[in-house]
Amino acid sequence: QNIVYFRGTWTERAALSFSSDLNVHDEEDRSKRGIVSQYASRQQHSPFKWEWHLSNPSTPGNGVSQYWKDSDQKHWFVTCEKCNEKQFLSWPDSIDFEQKAFVCKKCHKPLSEEARRKGSWHGIITDTKPDYSGYWFNLMMAPWVTAEEILKLHKTKSPDYFYNFVLG
Repeated sequence: QNIVYFRGTWTERAALSFSSDLNVHDEEDRSKRGIVSQYASRQQHSPFKWEWHLSNPSTPGNGVSQYWKDSDQKHWFVTCEKCNEKQFLSWPDSIDFEQKAFVCKKCHKPLSEEARRKGSWHGIITDTKPDYSGYWFNLMMAPWVTAEEILKLHKTKSPDYFYNFVLG
């Protein structure tokens, strides 16, 4: 039997009276740390004890950033159609501000929506066996979001908003 419970993270009562095999902590950085930690007690019966920690990072050492540093740090790698360079998109190197286009960091030629869509996940931490599998999502990897939109968000939103909700 599969049951999904949607519970909060602001009162101690939210993390009581049920058992779980998988805890999905969405928006963890905007939750009460003590309550998030308390949910682990709901897995004492479980042979799995799975946990997923999802959020936009807020401050170093808090919430998801504590797991990210111990993860394989997967990024969405794309391949330039012109020079065949494999790379992940990063701010500001992957955007040509004048052309308002995503570009290859090596040859500086435009990257197509198709190139961004056909990427794949690769961890950048490969010299150790990490404790977690971590995925960095940001709007630059979304093929339906244009470089012009990213530039507009950079210009019109606060630095906190831009770095947390655009570059996430």
